[in-house]
Amino acid sequence: MSSRLLKGLAITSLAIGAFQQAAIASVSAKLTNADRVIVFAVEQEIHASHLENRRDMCVGFARGVAVDENGIISQLRRSNFHVHSDGWCNTGPRGLVISIPSPINRSAPDEYECVAELGDSWPIAREGAHFGTLVRRGTYKIRISNDRDPQLVSYHQACCSETPISKP
Repeated sequence: MSSRLLKGLAITSLAIGAFQQAAIASVSAKLTNADRVIVFAVEQEIHASHLENRRDMCVGFARGVAVDENGIISQLRRSNFHVHSDGWCNTGPRGLVISIPSPINRSAPDEYECVAELGDSWPIAREGAHFGTLVRRGTYKIRISNDRDPQLVSYHQACCSETPISKP
């Protein structure tokens, strides 16, 4: 290859990289505090259940939860979590679903409460079960402001501490 061609390819790849970084920053900047709370809560669920290496996870939202679903999933993917929209898990059914079953509540000017559930859809596909298995459910209290990263204030687990998670 000629040096002109190599220089052209290098410049093009740098331009593409810069564009991608700008797009990522733009999407991240558009997330509301409620969206950022959800991203943080889902990350906490993934870590608490040791799911960092799973590729069969979905994030679902109840009807009426007004959030940027695509922005939240994109942010989780940028954090190197292999998550899908809820529709991916529903076709099959398959996978683990981290769902936000109710709207985010603002409990103080910079504190939010977020309920998160971890469900296992594999029993439906593998065993013919009518419903998936609720593995974990709890409420996160998260402190967040526009210029700071979210901080966990408290977590209250409501159920299911002994429920096993299916292997993919």
